[in-house]
Amino acid sequence: MRTASLIWVVIVVGMAGCLVGWGCSDSGNRVSSPDVIGDGDSDSDSDGDGDSDADSDGDSDADADGYYFAAGDWGGYGYTNVGTTPGGSVTDLSAGWTSGDSSVCVSGQLVQDYSSLGVLGMAVNQERHSGTADDWSPGSNYSGVYVDITKNINTTIRLELLTDGDTYCAEIPAGGVELDWSDFATSCWGTSGTAYSGAQPFTGVQLYAPGDTATTVSYDYCLNELYPISTDADSDSDGDADSDADSDADSDADSDSDSDCTQADLTVCNTFETGDHCGLTYEIWTDGSAGCMTNTAAGFTATWNQGNANYLARKGVRPGSNQPVVNYSADYQPNGNSYLAIYGWTQNPLIEYYIVDSWGSWRPPGTEKIGEVSVTNEGTYDIYRSWRENAPSIEGNKSFYQFWSVRQTQRTSGTITVKPHFDAWAQFGLTMGSFYEVSLVVEGYQSSGNADVTVNFQ
Repeated sequence: MRTASLIWVVIVVGMAGCLVGWGCSDSGNRVSSPDVIGDGDSDSDSDGDGDSDADSDGDSDADADGYYFAAGDWGGYGYTNVGTTPGGSVTDLSAGWTSGDSSVCVSGQLVQDYSSLGVLGMAVNQERHSGTADDWSPGSNYSGVYVDITKNINTTIRLELLTDGDTYCAEIPAGGVELDWSDFATSCWGTSGTAYSGAQPFTGVQLYAPGDTATTVSYDYCLNELYPISTDADSDSDGDADSDADSDADSDADSDSDSDCTQADLTVCNTFETGDHCGLTYEIWTDGSAGCMTNTAAGFTATWNQGNANYLARKGVRPGSNQPVVNYSADYQPNGNSYLAIYGWTQNPLIEYYIVDSWGSWRPPGTEKIGEVSVTNEGTYDIYRSWRENAPSIEGNKSFYQFWSVRQTQRTSGTITVKPHFDAWAQFGLTMGSFYEVSLVVEGYQSSGNADVTVNFQ
């Protein structure tokens, strides 16, 4: 598993342990626990919904009882809270959520206490309009948990499955990860313990950012997917009979990039080389010594150094359009100036463009901001334009504009829908031409680093 950022998955069972997410210190001492899952929202009323009014008419809710979450074979009302220590903050819910259809995000700041938490949770076995969360037992029907989380601020995030009792946890990277029950063991912050058998029941699951006794903690994270892994032939949450996450009956993830590609990994080392791999077009380019990238079934890996000067490794669709929706996850480790971005060119006019989600030592592009664009569940980006004079391009050395959307906070996994950026650029007079490509790029400039990228184009 990749280990660029740490997320904890915790299963709470039995009667003797501590429900950490419901308020206890990392030493394992119980603080308190809520009585019910259902109106576990973060507002100040008691009506069972997630808004701040005191009525129960559901005017801003998914229904009158709150925000209902559907996560594969789990279902129940969602909630947010700040744990048992006052003074922290957390985003209120504003809609229901279905795993894989969208992301639900929370952010805030925690006070100096282990029990100050930024919690996003749900019941796992609760009917709509019911105030009772029933037990859910994995038994032999489920082999583990799939979770996909975006960390917009690099803080520790944990995921708990809840009942009174012991904690079982597993360390996982950001992005999507599949865990067997045997991957879990007691002691969430230790290295040993008793393995979880998958036999014990639990009633809820929740993500949380934990506080720290030494400092305040800012957090910002999104839940993209979550579901129990079925032991049936199909382990996704889309309801069809195949194993991918789309809703058709074939076994590919979408019509553009096939997650079931059987091509062998392909390593290319050159100053310039392009080709096709697993339904996508790859390219490596440097203006120094030869660089290398390895194309994998899931995406690509990139490694660069100072000698490469300007290094770009990318993979995407050509000629591209304004329609792609790009899902990605990256173990991105830059040392110096670098970008992780959606990248491409248009012709007539010649434009180089970037939608930047993360960067190294310098936030590009260093010119005056001309606007911003906010994309639901994806983030807010600042818009820039810069000018390149007699610089390398897909048409040789030419002068051209660069268009930029740069995310206000960094992330290394998530979804990027390109059309809202292109539309926003047009509103600010940034005119694009005919598409040459839409790719996901790892770029380094007079720096070093490595990245392991999973990418899917829809």
